[in-house]
Amino acid sequence: MADLASSLASSLLKKLGSLVYQELYLAWGVQSDLHKLESTISILKIVLLDAEDKQANNPMLSIWLGRLKNMLYVAEDVVDELEYEALRKQAITTYGSAMAKVCHFFCSFMALSSRLKLAHKIKDIRERLDEINADKVQFNLTERHEEVHVNPLWREKTHSFIDPSTVFGRDGDKEEIKKSLMHPNPTRNLNIIAIVGLGGMGKTTLAKVVYNDESVVKHFQLRMWVCVPENFNVTRLVKDILKSAGGRVDKNSKGLSKEESLSLFVKCAFKEGEDKLYPNLLPIADEIVKKCKGVPLALKSLGGLLYSKVDESEWELVRGNEIWELEENEGGILPALQLSYNQMPIHLKRCFAYCVNFPKDYDFSNILLIEQWVAHGLIIQMSPNKKQELEDIGELYIKELMSICFFQLDLQENLFGMYSFKMHDLVHDLVLSIGHEEWSEIDSDNKDMASTVRHLSISSSSQQVSKFSNKLTNVRSIMYRNEPHVSSVEACISRFKSLRLLTIPYSDFENLPSSIGTQKHLRYLGLSLNQSIKKLPNSICKLHNLQTLLLDGCRDLERLPKDMRNMINLRFLTISTKDTCLFVNGVCCFNSLQILWVVECPRLECLLPQMDRCLTNLRMLVFVECESLTSLPPIIKHLKALESLYICDCEEIDLTGGGGGDAQDLNLRLQILYITNLPKLEILPEWLLGSANTLKHLHIEQCENLKALPEWLPTLKSLQTLEIIECNELSSLPEGIRHMKTLRKLVIIPEL
Repeated sequence: MADLASSLASSLLKKLGSLVYQELYLAWGVQSDLHKLESTISILKIVLLDAEDKQANNPMLSIWLGRLKNMLYVAEDVVDELEYEALRKQAITTYGSAMAKVCHFFCSFMALSSRLKLAHKIKDIRERLDEINADKVQFNLTERHEEVHVNPLWREKTHSFIDPSTVFGRDGDKEEIKKSLMHPNPTRNLNIIAIVGLGGMGKTTLAKVVYNDESVVKHFQLRMWVCVPENFNVTRLVKDILKSAGGRVDKNSKGLSKEESLSLFVKCAFKEGEDKLYPNLLPIADEIVKKCKGVPLALKSLGGLLYSKVDESEWELVRGNEIWELEENEGGILPALQLSYNQMPIHLKRCFAYCVNFPKDYDFSNILLIEQWVAHGLIIQMSPNKKQELEDIGELYIKELMSICFFQLDLQENLFGMYSFKMHDLVHDLVLSIGHEEWSEIDSDNKDMASTVRHLSISSSSQQVSKFSNKLTNVRSIMYRNEPHVSSVEACISRFKSLRLLTIPYSDFENLPSSIGTQKHLRYLGLSLNQSIKKLPNSICKLHNLQTLLLDGCRDLERLPKDMRNMINLRFLTISTKDTCLFVNGVCCFNSLQILWVVECPRLECLLPQMDRCLTNLRMLVFVECESLTSLPPIIKHLKALESLYICDCEEIDLTGGGGGDAQDLNLRLQILYITNLPKLEILPEWLLGSANTLKHLHIEQCENLKALPEWLPTLKSLQTLEIIECNELSSLPEGIRHMKTLRKLVIIPEL
């Protein structure tokens, strides 16, 4: 991933130029050196786009970019140390005890040696970057600038399981498979239909179309979808296999026809009917289609890449690109995908390349992937004048990658703001070819490992980790794939001090090592599903940079650390605990928090204290399986940024409290209310009227005592979706509901 140095340089320059840190630089006596460092990086950055384009044909240039990138990572660590000190000072000043403030006062006088050490480190970085800058003259690089943008004209892609109209040229195959499925040979006990074809030909798409066909759904009482990876376990339960196009396949012909290929490409590259406005582009489209050789994945990827682009030169750049001359892999699919990648803006390239950390057929979650991008500083604010949350920008990145088929939506269900998606195997091959130098997996088969590795997946013993740890100097992320031993975790925490991300799921140890508090760069800590862990060390509260902390599924966790309010940078927090009350020391430190999930807390009775000006940026609040929680916290009336509220399987909760005062004067911004299995719910709470102008989606399920919907329900001016499922005591709807102009979807099961 050496071709991403320009993005890293941009991120570093943004930090160096931030007014927030200028006072800190001055206080530490490093302002002059950092200004010189900023100047050197700025000079280098303007030629990086040209260097990245030329490096494929110039090995020495590629090595030069690698040297530069290594130094930029070192520089980023130094700047982040300063950022950590600023956050530490803020936490101590705001929430520290008298003793902590006294200690901080004296430590500030005793830090002279640390400051001198830091100044020498910055000077060394600057001198080495000056050398790298001087070496660039031999490559004859030209200045180029790229505008950072996210395509505003992105439109949501349809997928085979939702809209079969996007599938071309497979009607005959579909009907043949349906016939074989619904009218099997009576002499056979088991009928197997094999769908055979080259990678990217649409085998899975065809299978999904058949699987979701209305007549197939009605015909079979039970359907199962099972994905079988290349390295499958033969004992794994497989109930149904769906693979494509009955009979033998000629390797040189099962692709789409020329007409079908052109139709698919045009559908992806233009808005409906828009192709007729640009007849000059159609001959170019015809030649691009020929190069794709009937492979749907290539056609959709390049079509999505050119969507909304009507400049003839951009189309000619794709048609005449030298990438088509490379050795073809599986019918030319890899060159087509490589071309799509090459045409990506820099910010998308870096986010896509990060996905090398995940195995084939991995189920991505939008929220978790976005927070990992945030942890590594991969998401860039598009405009300094328009404040956008990083999570919203990340959603746009995912949609852009979906529009060129690098991500493919996997499940329709969107619960708690989460949806899943996958990469096609050939797209995964592409990301491996891009990121193999920076990612590696430690397993029992490892024989060697490159020093350039910055992202580790670990599925072996602590001995294997120790074997390679001395060779690796700048590891940024570690993901455990198995149940790690505590000694392995301790070894990683002790050795790797530049970690931004650490995930340790399914462990069997009861206590997280206290040394976790030394990871001052850490942004993302995943401890989900550690069912044995009982305590978190209070040292974890020193992680002032931490943005994501995942504790869901930690059912034996006795309580949260007492100084947790010092974690002032948290954006996403999930909690499972046996405690009865959370955040007893206050939560004013959580004003950066965007998402809070409280799940599997059976003893929880109290969530938040009665405090104003808390959680001021909270956008999503989730309660699941909190059986002892009797009411929403009073603070909810102050959550003016709250957009989504999910309450599920909370048997004792009464929603009628929590708002207080005149409901219509609350001015809440709630857009989604999702409630299910609340036995004590008899009527919707009046505080919901505070969101009368913003509520778009209302879902009520398995509320057995809900007897009526309020007459004020039709006054919800923005309501688009109303779903009422298995609320058996409900016998009618408010009279005015038929006059709601915004309502687009009404689902009532069973019908009233």
